[in-house]
Amino acid sequence: MLKLFRPWRCEEDICGIGRTYHETFVLLKDQLTEMAAYHDSNVRISAEEEALKADIKQKADDNQSGDAEDAPEAAFEECVTDNLTSAMAELLTNSKQTAQHCQNKLQDDYEILNTDQKRIVNQVTDVVSNNTTIHLIVSGQVGTGKTRVIDVINRLITTSH
Repeated sequence: MLKLFRPWRCEEDICGIGRTYHETFVLLKDQLTEMAAYHDSNVRISAEEEALKADIKQKADDNQSGDAEDAPEAAFEECVTDNLTSAMAELLTNSKQTAQHCQNKLQDDYEILNTDQKRIVNQVTDVVSNNTTIHLIVSGQVGTGKTRVIDVINRLITTSH
């Protein structure tokens, strides 16, 4: 602690000749109030952690001393199953809504494509659905929709397979 709150360049600057760190700390704690507060906070936190560990150990010992058959049910004694059921239902609903939203967005993105882009998307998806190989070079100037076409192709193939 002295190293944190007292300026020093060598060990003698910290605790002086012939003194221990503890002795120097006791002598300087009234002068370095921030150091004393920091120390007190650390002592309090350590005590709380030890008390928590003791409580956990006591609870574990209490659970082990009970009947072995009751232990699995006791684990869920304080749980409310309705919350779990409703959470699962909400998760399922959200998943379905997300899938529907993605499908709607994919359809919208496909509709935005021009005729040539739709033709390429249809050609690639047909070839992939027939398990044949196709080699394409996607080229064009900036802003012609190359990335959009590749994205739509990727999402169509991913959702259909």
